[in-house]
Amino acid sequence: MAASPAGPDRRAVFLDIDGTYADHGDVPPAHAEAVRRAREAGHLVFLCTGRPRSMVPARILAAGFDGFVGGAGAYVEVDGAVLADVRFPPEVAQRTVEVLLAHDVAFVLEAAEALWGPPGVDERMARHLAPHLRGGDPARPRPLDLLDTLRMTDDLTSLAFGKVS
Repeated sequence: MAASPAGPDRRAVFLDIDGTYADHGDVPPAHAEAVRRAREAGHLVFLCTGRPRSMVPARILAAGFDGFVGGAGAYVEVDGAVLADVRFPPEVAQRTVEVLLAHDVAFVLEAAEALWGPPGVDERMARHLAPHLRGGDPARPRPLDLLDTLRMTDDLTSLAFGKVS
């Protein structure tokens, strides 16, 4: 990064991913270039999203960022250091999973390191997300990496997570 502007001239820019920095998972070259130029000018640029860190593919991070706020604020990283990683208390997490399973809800438990769900939720989520991820164009390929970190398991009650989708 170039010399940092001092005082009130230095800015922190927070960019959402979906519909702002990226369009259906694709980062326009001009957006990546704008991030690089802002950082070269000494400004800080952060991604700020409802997604957990595990749902952000490398191609979105490729321009380089000073930090990441994810999981609807449950996870914060600045210069590679994790400042916050808030998880549900174990008893609340267990009860949440039990209720969702009892009502046959398609759900995903989100954390910085992975997504977890009950067996078969990958297919249910893919069917639900497909129209949205293709930008309304059924012929457009769906970015599969959104669910790449999804792990299915029968034992969800012992997992630590920060968000449920």
